[in-house]
Amino acid sequence: MKRRRIITILGSICLVMVLAALTFIAACAPAPAPAPAPAPAPAPPSEVIVWRHQLYVKTVANPEFFLAEEFADEVFKRSNGRMQIDILPAGTLGYSGFELARVTAQGALEIATASGAHIASDQPAFDAMDQPFQFETWSSEYGKIEPRLAAEEALPIYNKIADKMNLVILGSFAFPDQLISTKKVDTVEKWKGLNLRTWGAVVSKTAEALGATTVTVPFSEAYTAFATGVAEGNVGNARSTRDNKFYEVVDYYLRWPLIAYSKFYVVNKQAWNALPPDLQDIVTDAANTMVRRMWEEEWMAEFDMQQELAAKGMQVVEISPEEIAKAKAIIEAKVWPEWLERAGDDGQALFDIFRKY
Repeated sequence: MKRRRIITILGSICLVMVLAALTFIAACAPAPAPAPAPAPAPAPPSEVIVWRHQLYVKTVANPEFFLAEEFADEVFKRSNGRMQIDILPAGTLGYSGFELARVTAQGALEIATASGAHIASDQPAFDAMDQPFQFETWSSEYGKIEPRLAAEEALPIYNKIADKMNLVILGSFAFPDQLISTKKVDTVEKWKGLNLRTWGAVVSKTAEALGATTVTVPFSEAYTAFATGVAEGNVGNARSTRDNKFYEVVDYYLRWPLIAYSKFYVVNKQAWNALPPDLQDIVTDAANTMVRRMWEEEWMAEFDMQQELAAKGMQVVEISPEEIAKAKAIIEAKVWPEWLERAGDDGQALFDIFRKY
């Protein structure tokens, strides 16, 4: 009994010593490293700059629409969220295409895609690219597109004029507008008496000079006008002809090199000047990409779309160089001088550039 008590006491002493030793070891051991703190979330921009970009078109499938969205995405990404551009389809804010440059100049929009023909109602020099029969050959190769090369050289002059309007021009592109008609108008003589739907001063002057009769028809009513004979022709391009199904009521796509129908990316000058220099650079770079893609999608794709029209039953008709030369001589005598008188020195400077190509 005495021996069992001694063993119990010794066991207790040993247990106490072990516990004490463990406590001592734990106290002497280095403390474990603290868990790393989670990385702080990136701070949101203190102020996001928001621009509204009103388009001339409303169809999502139109290159002008989806390339504007890509432009906005690129600006947002490269600015790390400091700048946001909201894309507004045509009519979203109630402005017509004719008003877009004006309301942008007034500050109702920060940026818009505006027709050169509409800007020309305030500044006639903006009709420079649209003057008929300027470009004798219409190349489908990007490096040889005459209006594109001229437009790039002309950008400083466009911006000089735009400055007077409280605008900045980021760039421009054009459509190779030709003639669609219910009649085979493949000579200058056949223009005479043609009921041609017109949509701007340049088209009206061209029609009158070549002997056509001008007809005012809203674009929304053009299909019916062709079907009923109210209009027998229209100056337009293959995309418009295809997308609006004019091939159902119009027989001929006639490759008269009529008009490089221009559009411009216009920016309100105060909105532009308010951007920090780095954001101006980002917007400019992204706009240059958008402009290049628009030339590819609208000008270069024109020739493939003409083949689509042929597959749908339209006759795509080449015009002889002799007939083009006759038409051009008439335009040189009757249309260009009158426009140059209205467009002044700036118009002459632009015209000199476009005539080089």
